[in-house]
Amino acid sequence: MELTFIKNYFSRKGDGTNHIAWIDFAKGLGIFLVVLGHLWYVCPNREVLNAIYSFHVPFFFVLSGLVFNTKGKRFLPFLINKIKRVFIPLLFFIVLAIIVGYTFYKNVFSDPQVALESFTLWNGEIYCNKPVYFLLILFELYLVMYALFRIGDGVFEKIIWLVMFIILGFVTYHYKVFIPFGMNRMICIAPFFIAGSLIRDFLKAGFKIKKRYYVITAIISAGLWILFGVFLNSYVSVYSFNLGKYGLFLISGLFGSVFFILASMLLSKINFLYFINLWGKNSVFIMGTHFVATIGPVWLFRNYVTEIGFNTNFAISFVVPAFALALLLVYIPVCFIADCLIPWFTGKKQFLYSYLFSKVKHKQN
Repeated sequence: MELTFIKNYFSRKGDGTNHIAWIDFAKGLGIFLVVLGHLWYVCPNREVLNAIYSFHVPFFFVLSGLVFNTKGKRFLPFLINKIKRVFIPLLFFIVLAIIVGYTFYKNVFSDPQVALESFTLWNGEIYCNKPVYFLLILFELYLVMYALFRIGDGVFEKIIWLVMFIILGFVTYHYKVFIPFGMNRMICIAPFFIAGSLIRDFLKAGFKIKKRYYVITAIISAGLWILFGVFLNSYVSVYSFNLGKYGLFLISGLFGSVFFILASMLLSKINFLYFINLWGKNSVFIMGTHFVATIGPVWLFRNYVTEIGFNTNFAISFVVPAFALALLLVYIPVCFIADCLIPWFTGKKQFLYSYLFSKVKHKQN
């Protein structure tokens, strides 16, 4: 019996889905930067951390908007799909956070009010597994954008939604408006989702950057990302609702996303980098578990990295990025096993066992 699903899982030829290679690659790059950013706190070079945080969360929402489509989709099937792909993994990662919280930080949930607010996501966050807030915002955005795009999903209408959310985001952030379940963060991040949808429209319309302008566009985008995200704005964190100057955050997030989209379109064609695509295909599972997986290493770096013969410059330039890369390489077989055993908790549509048997049955017939 041929294990077809294993071959397809690790092959560029596809895995039986409609994944777009460069988008998977872009998600893979994004998740690497997320992991690297969470590890980089142990390093004194804050400019690198500022550069990563200035765009890495917006980048995921741009990509989510880029693949978002409501045409011909009734609400109930749409809702069920998003519950399976986003909300059920969210609940799984909350349970994981509770286990980790009581195991490693027993005093974190000693206050019943804090515990209740955390477990119900009233504040839009969960202690001990902070990246989970991303899935909550994404789920909320899917529902809000479904409603808006059903009203109007043309370019003109999307520009109206974009301007509306930029204004709402500025007001929400400037006056520090609290809205339950992380809706204040969702409002501030929504412009990136809509921008991604507009990019989708331009690509579908046949818009392409000419080869001679491709590198120039990438360089300009990278320059604007660094200028507005590192030099003109301060450190930002969507989780902490600290965006610095909101306008600069929007600009750096957008141009950083454009740069990495262009880079992904180019680099995804390199065969030996396909492992990055695998990270992208499993970005939900990695997003929800990596923070737990790095608790021990972060403690080790903070306490011993300078005690074992490494100076800080070496740690910055090699040790931390190398560990982030090694951790994500280990994640590839881990994600494969998780996809087999708990696909609903990894954001996948079906059991890979079912995929296997359907392939075997088809071959036998």
